[in-house]
Amino acid sequence: MPRTPRKQQWTDEACYHVMNRGHNRERIFGDDDDRRQFLRLLARYQERFGLRLHHYCLMTNHFHVLVQLERPADLSKWLAGMLRAYVHYFTTSIGAIASWAISGRVVSRARPSNARDTS
Repeated sequence: MPRTPRKQQWTDEACYHVMNRGHNRERIFGDDDDRRQFLRLLARYQERFGLRLHHYCLMTNHFHVLVQLERPADLSKWLAGMLRAYVHYFTTSIGAIASWAISGRVVSRARPSNARDTS
């Protein structure tokens, strides 16, 4: 059975797990400077798109982020813009980067019934 199209899953409450890795599992972060640059871009695009960042994990050849957007329809625009900016930085500093594999899915659309309010 095919998955439900992402467009049909967009809600204000949805959290999205986005994963991206280098082509053939090539590295996308050469060192800590690359990771810091990625986090700076993430912060810039976080403000631009009203993104709420819940978690992130940066590995040598891929990353994971768990995000929520004010406008879920902007998920692709946010990711494309941020990745273009990072690829530009990376190719300038390293010399080349291969294509990227992108994956994303809805993690939750509503607050679980057993969740407690911690505020």
